Amino acid sequence: MQEVVFEAWKSCKEMVLKEFLHAHGHVGGSPLECS
Repeated sequence: MQEVVFEAWKSCKEMVLKEFLHAHGHVGGSPLECS
């Protein structure tokens, strides 16, 4: 059960990180959104 939550959290982190890097000039999105 925790593994599923961790996988969802990890994929969310990766998605946010990709968007953050994609628009690294934008200081609005934060990787902390998924915590």
